[in-house]
Amino acid sequence: AVAGEIAPEKLFDTGLYQPSRKTPDVQNWLRAQAYKPVSAHRSFLNPPGNTRTNHDARIKSFVVTFHYPIAWHALVDALETLTAVRGENLLRIKGIVNVAFEKLPRVIHAVQHTIYPAATLAAWPEGDRHTQLVFITRDLDEALIRQTLTSFLAETTPA
Repeated sequence: AVAGEIAPEKLFDTGLYQPSRKTPDVQNWLRAQAYKPVSAHRSFLNPPGNTRTNHDARIKSFVVTFHYPIAWHALVDALETLTAVRGENLLRIKGIVNVAFEKLPRVIHAVQHTIYPAATLAAWPEGDRHTQLVFITRDLDEALIRQTLTSFLAETTPA
């Protein structure tokens, strides 16, 4: 800032997520086949033959998909509950959400106890328009996460 004046673009849209530049990336990180269980002897960080690992069997990754529009407030409540109660075990959550009564998708991102502000994409990536949430966890049962999400969304599920 010079004499208290600063260009607005220096203050705004400076976060980690820049929706205008990330739309093509959404397709890549939502591909379910990219989230196979990590092997202790071969992961994306270790080439074949390298038995050293940066992840152990405690680290899991999986995708949760919902084939109907999601009530935004119910999803936020579910994620806030998960991050408050088990945040130390939620290494990362990212996803694209088909929000009920909205035409454009929202992208979410969370790391442990922190849920970052959601961003609305300018358009849907090519492919389906289902909600897809990617979880990377440590010592956390996938069934617990699915049960929590389902219980919060159950009251808002379309008939």
